[in-house]
Amino acid sequence: MEFSLSTTIVFLLVASGVRSFDTRGCSDTKSCFRYGEHNCMTTTCEYSAIWRVNSTTNEVDFQLSATLRAENGYVSVGFSSDGLMPDADVYACIQHNNKLTFGHYHNPSATINPVKKHPASVVVDKNPATMSTSGFKNGVITCSFKRKLSGADVVDDDTYDLTKKWYILFVHGPTHDDGTIGFHYVHEPPTSGKKQRLSEIETASLWTTGGATMQKLNAFFTVVAVATFVYNMAV
Repeated sequence: MEFSLSTTIVFLLVASGVRSFDTRGCSDTKSCFRYGEHNCMTTTCEYSAIWRVNSTTNEVDFQLSATLRAENGYVSVGFSSDGLMPDADVYACIQHNNKLTFGHYHNPSATINPVKKHPASVVVDKNPATMSTSGFKNGVITCSFKRKLSGADVVDDDTYDLTKKWYILFVHGPTHDDGTIGFHYVHEPPTSGKKQRLSEIETASLWTTGGATMQKLNAFFTVVAVATFVYNMAV
């Protein structure tokens, strides 16, 4: 794995708990990602994600957590062919006016905002995923959901075959007054940095102090920083 950066990245095994999420098995039986200030716990990180593929049932289980910057907001994960938001297949847990909901969204490229270069998220009526738990406490939103990876009854233009390789997008942000998803907090949110299958187990921690601008590079979870980072690898 090569990093072509002059800034800092920390790439570490996740070793401690995510609210009620079990992180045992990270880098072994499941993938884990967290983003936030150095050495943050998954209860205090800006964003955390854990996923595990069950090849027997042809399903993936996701657990998401994020710190919201206001009372209303969302945490989501998306799948993209090029690492960008247009045409992404997105699953979001939303906290709005003390109500938690879960939705399936598609970002059609035809609706890109010419100013923000950001696609409008369109709710997909067919939701192949099922939310199993959700919560919002002390500004942190958490949820878990299950989705079938593939199958003729699942895959279509809005719902991707998750046995194939995709860029994974890790996104959280505010909601509009009407409860719809707003522009994400991080202008260029973290991505997997490469196409990969969900069954490929990866674990990373991306630290930032004072904020960072994300950029897609040929590495797993990369960043161009506006602050000083410390580089370390333990794999």
